[in-house]
Amino acid sequence: MISIPEKKSLARYAVISCVLANVAKGMTLRAAIAEVTKLSFETLSGGELIPKKRSVYRWIAAYKKGGLDSLRDESRISKDPSRVLDGEFLSFLRREKTADPVASIPEIIRRAEIKGIAPPRGLSRSTVWRATCKMGLPIFAGKAPKSGDQRRFAHRHRMRMVLCDGKHFRAGITRARRVVLFFLDDATRKVLGAKVGTAESAALFLKGLIKILKRFGIMVVVYLDHGSGFIAGDVATICARLKIALIHGKVRYPEGHGKIERFNRTALQDLLRTFDGDPSIDPSCEALELKCEHYLMELYNKRPHESLDQMTPNEKWDQDPLELDIPRDFDEIVRHFDIGKTRRVSGDNIVSVGKTDYEMPRGYAGRVVTIYKHLLEGTISVMHEGRMIKLFPVDLAANAVSRRTLEIRAEGSPTPRVIKTAARLLFEKDHGSIVGPDGGFEDHDNNKNKE
Repeated sequence: MISIPEKKSLARYAVISCVLANVAKGMTLRAAIAEVTKLSFETLSGGELIPKKRSVYRWIAAYKKGGLDSLRDESRISKDPSRVLDGEFLSFLRREKTADPVASIPEIIRRAEIKGIAPPRGLSRSTVWRATCKMGLPIFAGKAPKSGDQRRFAHRHRMRMVLCDGKHFRAGITRARRVVLFFLDDATRKVLGAKVGTAESAALFLKGLIKILKRFGIMVVVYLDHGSGFIAGDVATICARLKIALIHGKVRYPEGHGKIERFNRTALQDLLRTFDGDPSIDPSCEALELKCEHYLMELYNKRPHESLDQMTPNEKWDQDPLELDIPRDFDEIVRHFDIGKTRRVSGDNIVSVGKTDYEMPRGYAGRVVTIYKHLLEGTISVMHEGRMIKLFPVDLAANAVSRRTLEIRAEGSPTPRVIKTAARLLFEKDHGSIVGPDGGFEDHDNNKNKE
């Protein structure tokens, strides 16, 4: 990976190359430099370099004398990277950035605080960043996604708007695919909870939503993106029942959705990326959800936030005077997550819900019934003979070998009359039974011989 000094030297070399190209065209050095200083150059770090005349003259002289290495900032690569940071922390910084180049400066500081190498909140991020640059260690800054119309917004009170988005990751030695849904309060930046599943779905979101409602009450607005689990009709139905406004962000990069996107990158950097390929990680959704919840409650929500004037999300949350809307009857909230839908039963007693076929009790063929979807449990049921029974997906393989149930004749109904057609009468004449009506047996051939 290219370090910061190397990126700067390459950017300066691009400026020198442009000057030398102009000189090769017949321009004087002075005119070539004047022409180049009118341009801007993009650096490898994604920034912009606008060269000054005096700097270009100095770079050209250094390049002619010592080549590409002479274009580096020697003052940035110092034997004494910092007069403030002690040697133990600098050694720790070098080890961590060498072993994990992607780790951010705040992440390195938090690791040092946990290990006792640095006091809590005792190090300045700017000081550590300057020391990192002087030591020539890699520093990465993610680019913000491009969009046509992005408008920032911020609510003044907690639970006015809750942002939700999913982050996909892999876990365990088998690199199992998992997704975690994070619920972020817009005003306080407090992450209210997390829900881990195997795929992004409406059921996973609703299970996460009921967890948040139970912890903190009802929010005013839920802000979602256009993921497959969020655009489902069941999600809109439940939010409408709970009187929660549902907003879907713009397709691809939603307007104002940068807060949850930024948090997703932080969670990936701090925790999720460490799960991939680790044999000590249990890939079950319950175990991963426990780790994510611990990270939120014990680390992220207790960390000072720049947008909150160095307050922690927990402190911002606790100082908000707005009362939470805690429902009095939570059982009533749970009942809102049961949805009834009408379906017509097929001739072979099958009812389709979504893309799954469920087997109905006998006697409903061709009838229109009400199917109840229990979204929190992920089950389907129907009212049968005064009680709710659970339906199961049809097992085609089992039905192929199972015996069919005989029709049971009701008591008092007349015995059906035995009908004998000509075909049966002729067969009985030619191949009659050897047993008589009384159950006896007569040998007609022997009787004929006696006569």
